[in-house]
Amino acid sequence: MLVRRVRPIGGRPRIRVRVRPRFGWGAEPAAITTGSNHLRYSGDGITLRLHTDAPVGYVRDETTFLIDGPLSFLLGPDERLSDRPFAIARAFSEDTERYWRHWTRRLGVPFEWQEAVIRAAVTLKLCTVEETGAIVASVTTSLPE
Repeated sequence: MLVRRVRPIGGRPRIRVRVRPRFGWGAEPAAITTGSNHLRYSGDGITLRLHTDAPVGYVRDETTFLIDGPLSFLLGPDERLSDRPFAIARAFSEDTERYWRHWTRRLGVPFEWQEAVIRAAVTLKLCTVEETGAIVASVTTSLPE
């Protein structure tokens, strides 16, 4: 599941959300069905569901709207959620943060280099195949040495 959280950090921001999945290697646009708190995208025998606590009509129509609090977007299989989108997105975020804090705690890096080295290490970790530990080819070309 792809999870995105949007929250205002100041002022009165306006956003426009665009979700445009395509099927058949990009050849087929999705047919969109609207639900009470979700959009369903179908094509080429595949159906995805976007759950959100944002106004569904604004997302469907790609209309700019004002956000006054955090919003959550969860794109995944065409299944019902066990809880509200906000609660699930928050749980995913907390689990992810806990994982990376635990993982970086094991690194032995001098204080003055921690920020750069940890950022590079996390980038490399994200580019590995978890089962084998293999690094995806050509990813390291833009990392500082």
